[in-house]
Amino acid sequence: MDIPQTLTLATLTLAETKGQYTATHCAMAAAALLLYDYIVTLGQESRYIWTDVRAGYAAIFLINRLNMLCMAIYMIMERARFTL
Repeated sequence: MDIPQTLTLATLTLAETKGQYTATHCAMAAAALLLYDYIVTLGQESRYIWTDVRAGYAAIFLINRLNMLCMAIYMIMERARFTL
């Protein structure tokens, strides 16, 4: 009776490990895609958003941009720490 329980625990641990592996790589891919998008759209951003810095939408855009950038960097650092 102990053998099936041991196999179940081993299988559960393997499934959890695979799930964590998948979640880690999906989060890293999402953060990398977000950073790639920021780099690609930087020219358009400077042309359309930052021409009039005094506009209210520029401040909102900056807050949103910095928030998402910090979240992406945090996700990469968190996942990189976990995988090492």
